Amino acid sequence: MPNYWLLLVREDNFSFIKEHNIYGCRDVGCRWAMKKVSKGDIVITYVIKEGCTNYCSSFTGAFMVISDWVKNEKPTFPDEVKANHIIYEYIIHLKPIVIGKLNIYDVIQKLSFTREQRLNKALHSVAPTYSFSKPLPEDDAEIIINELKKRASK
Repeated sequence: MPNYWLLLVREDNFSFIKEHNIYGCRDVGCRWAMKKVSKGDIVITYVIKEGCTNYCSSFTGAFMVISDWVKNEKPTFPDEVKANHIIYEYIIHLKPIVIGKLNIYDVIQKLSFTREQRLNKALHSVAPTYSFSKPLPEDDAEIIINELKKRASK
C-alpha cells in the first residue's frame, strides 16, 4: 500500500517537475523526505503562493514515485541553473498519474487533513520535508486525484 505525500513547490519548479518528471529536495528537509518517501508512493504537487502567477494555492498533479533517491550531479532545476550550482541535493523520478489545476478552496471542506488547524500548518503536516509530518490520508488523496482527473478531462 503506498503512502501519499504533498509536495509544496514553487510554480516554476512545478513546471519543471511536470516536464521532466523529477522532484528534488534540499537542506534538512531532504533528510526527512528521503526517510519518508519511497518508490511506489504517490506524491501530489501543491503550488505555494511565493512567486506564483497561475497555479497559486492549487493541487497541480499526482505522480507515482518510480525510483529511489539519487544524488543530483548537476544544476537541473530552473533556480539551480540560474544560480549555477546544485540546490536540490537528491532527486527522485516520477510517473504522472494526472496533471491539472485544483484550487484548494474548491475542496477544502471535503479534506480531513485541513480540519481543526490553520491551512499553512495543515499543508506542512502532510509534506514529507518536515519532521512532524505524516502521510496524507488516503481518502483525501483520492478526493484530490479524482477532482484533478475531472478537471484535466475538460
